[in-house]
Amino acid sequence: MSTAVQVYEPTNESLANYIANEHVVAKFQAALGDTMPVDQFIANMLTAFRDPKIISCRDSSKNRVMHECAAMGVLPTLGQVSLIPYEVDRGSGVYDVKTMIEWRGYKAVMERHPDVLDITAYLVHSTDEFSMSNGTPVHVFDPFDPHRAIKGPENIKGGFCCVTYCNGRPRKYHFTTVAYISKCQSCAQTQKIWAKWYEQMALKTLYRDCFSRQVVTTDLIVGNQMREMLRIENINLGNDPGRVPDERPPVRRLTTADIMDIPKPEAQPQPPE
Repeated sequence: MSTAVQVYEPTNESLANYIANEHVVAKFQAALGDTMPVDQFIANMLTAFRDPKIISCRDSSKNRVMHECAAMGVLPTLGQVSLIPYEVDRGSGVYDVKTMIEWRGYKAVMERHPDVLDITAYLVHSTDEFSMSNGTPVHVFDPFDPHRAIKGPENIKGGFCCVTYCNGRPRKYHFTTVAYISKCQSCAQTQKIWAKWYEQMALKTLYRDCFSRQVVTTDLIVGNQMREMLRIENINLGNDPGRVPDERPPVRRLTTADIMDIPKPEAQPQPPE
């Protein structure tokens, strides 16, 4: 299995010619490794491109999206990534498509490690009963409660991920606060997506945090695919930590006047000779 992330070379080549290029197909196969056969990958991508909203998008953007999905080893037909059409310039009538990674994509990639059986993220609603018993979370709620909606940070206490292993290791839990989720939201330039799909974006944050804190077991291949997912999503959402205000007090540097005002230590008595 290849561990290298294949570099995409921008091209205006038509989609039909692009996927018929042996060099391009070899890059797809190298990026996919043992994740799936390259023919299956191409067939699923072409199926996704038949969506009426995507058909009119330029082939150059579809070529890039295929490369990104191969590098991550995810498919839009499985709900692991969504294809988002957008107008290149307002009023131009020219559309491109970009990838939007879903929480299912993060889950699928992290579960590819042979030791990981399952990793599942849970959001804890503000009305849920939550406690810890001998290191294990006890999360009690009514899944059919019509009022248990999650539309913003005011609706949740936070969330956690549960990692189940294949080799009999005890389950591992990782907890993420609502304050951290809100901090991640503040990094995004595209706030409309958070406003419309808050629950899904918060779930993705739980998986991202679980990987970033190295809670889940990974290897070189899984790690490369996850880092590629983070890179692509950060670009598409315009994530910038600089947008988050620093709540720490500013660091004040000592000036010459400050140094002059520092009292000198008193002379210590010298022992008799």
